[in-house]
Amino acid sequence: MKKVMIFYLMFFSFFHLFAQEKTSTPIKLELKKALLLKSLREIQPSGLVIWKDKLLTVDDKSDDVIFEILWKNGYSEIRPFLFFQVPPHNLPKLDLEGITRWGDKLYLASETDCRILEVSSDGKGQWLPLEIKKKGLEKGLFVKHNAGIEGITALGKGHFLLTGEREPRGLMEVRLEPESYECQLMPREMGLDPDVNPDFAGLYHYQGKTWALFRNAHQIVELTGKIGHYRVAKRYDFSDVILSSKYRYIDMTFGIAEGLAVDEDNFYVIVDNNNMERAEAPGDRRPLFLVLSRPK
Repeated sequence: MKKVMIFYLMFFSFFHLFAQEKTSTPIKLELKKALLLKSLREIQPSGLVIWKDKLLTVDDKSDDVIFEILWKNGYSEIRPFLFFQVPPHNLPKLDLEGITRWGDKLYLASETDCRILEVSSDGKGQWLPLEIKKKGLEKGLFVKHNAGIEGITALGKGHFLLTGEREPRGLMEVRLEPESYECQLMPREMGLDPDVNPDFAGLYHYQGKTWALFRNAHQIVELTGKIGHYRVAKRYDFSDVILSSKYRYIDMTFGIAEGLAVDEDNFYVIVDNNNMERAEAPGDRRPLFLVLSRPK
């Protein structure tokens, strides 16, 4: 009986290991469209959201404006969409890194102070009364300088999922009513190149599913489970596009994709190239925007 028990334990341990390895194999994504976005000023886009059929982003160097990406009907540019009032703060810069929506409100993530800014359609802005940084630090998130909130997505009214960028990367679920905070550190998954540092950037929730940008691996990962038990279920790879001679930038030591949006047919990815030039085109500092076919 004891030998039988040992056999079953070994069998199920091996099965679990094999299943994890299998889900870690990335699926190559098909490129539908790649656009280099022009703008009237230098923009370092970070975060994406689909709002009323518009694709919106923020710029981590601009504190008071939300931008729209125009990419259909021959357009390929970023324009100001909504200027908003910034409520009082004691920060040199907000460093806006993520954007999401719920109802008619937009919600922006400030990495500098790990806060969420609510913006209404008339341009009024207010901070949500949450202690994200304090609660995250207690659980081991946001401990590294310049590695705070990198992504945000709404799960419901007053209910958000956030990404902690790196060292360690992780997830944080927050609620306004009743106020609550839950955290999960996300270890390196199986099958990952040991030279790739695990991180998270953009985050998107759509029709009951959640995806995150695994920036350094040039991948989109589907997360399943719930806070405390999230795991990477599928990995979608776009490295062939972003590392190609046509689209790569001069320094690709780390990943540079920062915004993610999802709909029925596509993954949308925006790159923050930090004003870098493309390797193949010196002087061209336009950020890259990708439309990738979403596998069914």
